[in-house]
Parts: sequence; structure tokens; C-alpha cells
Amino acid sequence: MSTLKPVHPYPVWGYTTHIYPKQVWYSLAGFVGLLTLAYLVQRLILWRAKRSAPIMANDSREFGRQPIKSPSNASVSFRRIPVGVVNALRVVLYRFTLPVGGRTSTVAEIAIISAYIIMLTTWQFVNSLNAPTGIKLDAHYWANHAGDMAAIQFPLLALLAGKNNLISLVTGISYEKINILHRAAARTCFVLMLVHAVGRVILTNSYRLRGFTSISHMWVKVGIAAAIAYGAVVLLAIRPFRTRYHEIFLSAHFFLILYVHGDWRILSHRAWYSEYIIPTFVLWGLDRTLRLARILWNNRNISRPSTDEKLPLTATAELLSSSMVRLTMKRHMYWKAGQCVFLTMPAVSDMPYEAHPFTICNIPGNTGLMDDMEKTGLEGNENGGLEPSGRGPSDLVFLIRVKNGFTRRLLENVEQKRGADGKAYFSVLIDGPYGIPPDVNAYESVILVAGGSGITFSLPLLQDIVLKTKEGRSACRNILFIWIVPHEEQLSWISGAIHEALQNAPPSLHIRIHLHVTQPSPVIELRAETTMDGGYESKQQYMESSGAGWLSEARIRTFRNGRPDIRSMLEEEILVPTVRAVSVNVAGPPSIAEDVRKALRFGAAGPLAILRGRPSVNLHVETFEIAVRMKSCEFAGIALISIYSDIIL
Repeated sequence: MSTLKPVHPYPVWGYTTHIYPKQVWYSLAGFVGLLTLAYLVQRLILWRAKRSAPIMANDSREFGRQPIKSPSNASVSFRRIPVGVVNALRVVLYRFTLPVGGRTSTVAEIAIISAYIIMLTTWQFVNSLNAPTGIKLDAHYWANHAGDMAAIQFPLLALLAGKNNLISLVTGISYEKINILHRAAARTCFVLMLVHAVGRVILTNSYRLRGFTSISHMWVKVGIAAAIAYGAVVLLAIRPFRTRYHEIFLSAHFFLILYVHGDWRILSHRAWYSEYIIPTFVLWGLDRTLRLARILWNNRNISRPSTDEKLPLTATAELLSSSMVRLTMKRHMYWKAGQCVFLTMPAVSDMPYEAHPFTICNIPGNTGLMDDMEKTGLEGNENGGLEPSGRGPSDLVFLIRVKNGFTRRLLENVEQKRGADGKAYFSVLIDGPYGIPPDVNAYESVILVAGGSGITFSLPLLQDIVLKTKEGRSACRNILFIWIVPHEEQLSWISGAIHEALQNAPPSLHIRIHLHVTQPSPVIELRAETTMDGGYESKQQYMESSGAGWLSEARIRTFRNGRPDIRSMLEEEILVPTVRAVSVNVAGPPSIAEDVRKALRFGAAGPLAILRGRPSVNLHVETFEIAVRMKSCEFAGIALISIYSDIIL
């Protein structure tokens, strides 16, 4: 008579340990694949739009600038259902927001992060029923499994944290937007570590684990140390501390994460752990290697045309006001309009590896933001200074808003070191460019909305459209440029660049520029045709005026009071006949971005209007959530509340 073989009490545990983590990665890879497909389709559509653009640079015809009435009575076209569905998804996912963790998050961000957490929770606790004993959620199944699920996220964290990452390359999502997912994945990983620790305590108390699984074993102690270090990183990364003490967060984040990864490398005594720990080091090292290569390449020695030129790595800094610093330098590098770089200034930075991101406020070859004295001797070109000549270095211009931390120290150094000409000189290292700005040249109508320092993103896009239109490589025919500032004297910061763009714009490009001052002072609108055929005796006369006065020679100007009516201005531009696609781009404070989102949810940009023949509207919001943003709250008193509200984003 044969005897039955004993059944292993936990037959599923060994299977799930190896299979479920791989299934998580298969799901993530599938999602990234869908985003990649959508990105490729979008790029193809934009490429065809630019190739089929019938507008020529020397075509001076008007293109229906008078807005039409609301399409509420127009008939619905069933052929536009696909376009209407796409626009409806844009409205729901990107134009509706919810307050989460002290910031407003789009529905798309919340949905993606929520789905990610649900997926991990499902794979963490599924099949945790102990069939022989009938115990539900048996710790034998989920305790060590939680450690496995935490370990597999380390490569993902490295992918989402790098400035040079594969996900941005294949999906077109810029690194600063992906960083939101990095924070969410990191906090979810920490929660799984806590679940693993709780499970181990339950097992130790219930089953008195000894030997290899005892808390006295070396690798168990290493795991506890790694979890404590990782927990410190999560606490330091909550928004109040991260924004107020960014330099401390940066240093602690670097060294503690390096320690955590070292401990996890020790924990990879199981062969399959190395499949996830070693790639983490590889991805991190690759990103750092590429960043170092960019720094060496961008800051290589450049030829000096005259003995009066400063050292190759020197930048010129000058105060435009008590809250704005202009930084100008020369480099052999190329960038796209709207991209940013990381600047390291040894004389200003507290730490040698401290680098801060700033958007380049001009396009290669443009000098409209520089003083006339600085332009002397620069080589011109047939496009009036809006195109690099292809020889020599390019000028990079930055408008840096002064807040606390690095920017405050920069202001103080400029005040201390500036000479009789009001300028100070600093050694600067550049890492970049980074960012994936929108392809505005594929749209017939472009709306650029900037608030305050957001002008550093909008202004280069304006310059790029003008240049590409002259070259016949842009489908754009209408531009609405809106800049909202608190003080009237701030308008002079970009006077030269605005004048240069209007002067070089071809007749086929219709530009309207609205400059709004929110403080009690006249709000000036420069409504200018793209030809500058009169009104000035010289460019010098145009530039010498201060504040709002530099617009006094404009062909048409209107004075208003208060903040602009964003909704009516956007609808007027969207309801222009013959326009099939509109690109709306916003950069500045969250309040301005939220006003634009609200204006584009319904009405002329809503799904029903699209079905009735209105143009498709694409919205791009450039976020400025780098650590220079400050909040008036104390860390100690709100730490627990912040962790709770900040756990998702």
C-alpha cells in the first residue's frame, strides 16, 4: 500500500516570489509601450501638419482674423467623432485637477499613480490564503513577498529619476513630469518595506524564526539599516522640507540612497535579487556618465575673438531689479526653444555637486535680451539675428527670479562683486539641455501665456516660430502672446527680444502681444502687425524708453486695468475661421495655469464644439516645481499630515 507524499504547506509562495515581480514589469512595459505608440502617432500627425502647411513666408494675405460666433447652433459632424473623442480625453485627463498634497494634480497623474498602487497591492496580497490551515492573508505568503515587490522597483526608480532616461526618450514626456511618478513609486516602495517589516515581526513572534531568518542574522540587520535610511529619505522628501531646505534634501538624498543601494546589494544573496539591484546601479551610472559627458562637452574651451573677452567658462550677471538677475554666457552648444539646463556656480553653490535648473530665455543666435553694448561685434545673419551663423559660440541668456537659497546667494554675490558697469562675472558649468518642449510649429494658431518668470519659456517659443516661419518650416500663421506681470517696469526686461521678433516676423505671420500689469498701473497691449514699416526713427529710440514707455511707438496700443480675461481671449483666438489646430502653452504660477485649464474645459474648446467644426486644442503646461519654491509652514508640526496627504504625489 503506497503512502502519500507530504504536501508542502506553502506551495504557492515559491511560485509567486519569482513570477509576480516579472508580471509587474511586463505590465509596466506594456503601459510604456502604449505611451510610446501614442507619442509616435502624435509625432506623425504633427510632421504631416508641417509638411502640408500651405503658408509661405512672403505671403502677406490675411487669414480670417475676425472671430466668428459661437458654434452652439452649428450641426454636429459625425466624421469628427474621433477628434472629439481625443479632445474629450484631453479635457478629462489634463484640464480637470484635484488638490492633493498641497498642490493641484491632473486627473491623468492621479489615475496613473492610483493604478500603479492598485497593481502592486493586488500582486502583493493575491493568493495569500493558506489552504491547509484556512488562514487568510497568511504572513508566510505576503511578508517576504513585500520585500520582493519593493526590490523590483529600484530599477524603475532609477529610470524615473534620471535626467537622461529611456522613458522620456520613447514617450516624449519630459523628465520633470516623470519625476512625479518617481516620488510616488519611491513612497510606495517604502510602504512595501514597512509591510515586509511588519510581516517579519508577526512571523518571528508566532513561529520563533531562527538561524537564517532570525533577526540576529547579519543580512536581517543590514535590511533593517537599509529600511531606516530609506525612511529618512522619504521623510526628507516631503514637500515642506524639500522646498524649504532643498540643499539639505539634495545631499541627504544622494548619500542615503547610495547607502541603501549598497545594503540591498548585500541583501542580494538570492540570485534573482541581482536581476533588479545590479541594473539599478547600471541605470544610475549611465545617467551620471551622460551628464558628465554633457558638462565636459558644453564647457570645452572656446576661441576668443579678442583679448577683452572674459574666460571661456565665465558668465556675466547683472541686476534687472531687486528680484531678477540676468545671466549671459557663451557656449558651443545647441538647444531647442523652451529647454532648460542645470547651472553649477562654484562661487555661489554651497556644495560642489549643487546644480539648479533654469530655462534658456533665447534661441541659438538670438541676442534680443542683451544690451546693445554686448551686441557690438556680434556676427549678423540674413535672418536679422534670429539664426546662428554656424560659426563660433552661441549666447545663452537666463532671467533668474530671486527667491531663497541659491538664487538669493546669487543676488548677494552680484551686489558684492559688480563693478562700475553694474556687472559681475562668475565661473559657470552647464549641464544640458534637458526638457521636451511642445512642437508649436505644427499648429496654425499658437497661444503663449506666461506669468512672471514663466516668460523664460514662452519667449523662446515666440522667437522659434518667427525663425521657422521665415524658413518655411512652420505651419503657424497666428500668435497670441500674453505676459502677466505685477509691476510695469518688468516689461522692459524683454523689450529688445519683442522688438526683434516683430521686426523679423514675415508678413504671413500675424502676431498679437498682450502685456498685463496686475498692480494699479496701466495695462498695455501692443497689437502689432508683423511688419515694422514705420513708427520708429531708429532701434535705439525704440529701446531707450523705460518700463511701459518702450511700447510708445507701437502701431496700435490699448490700455486696460486689472488681470486679463483669459477665457474671452482664448475663445477669441480659437474661434478664428480657417484654423484647424490650436496650441495653448502656459508657463508661470499655478493659478494662471488653472485659469487656462478652466477656460479650455468647455465652450469653444470643449468636445461638443470640436464635433461642430471648431479647431482641436492642445494644452501644454510647463511646470516650475523645482526646489526654489518656498512655503510658509514649519516642518515639524505638519510632518505626519504631509506624509498622509503627500503619499500619492
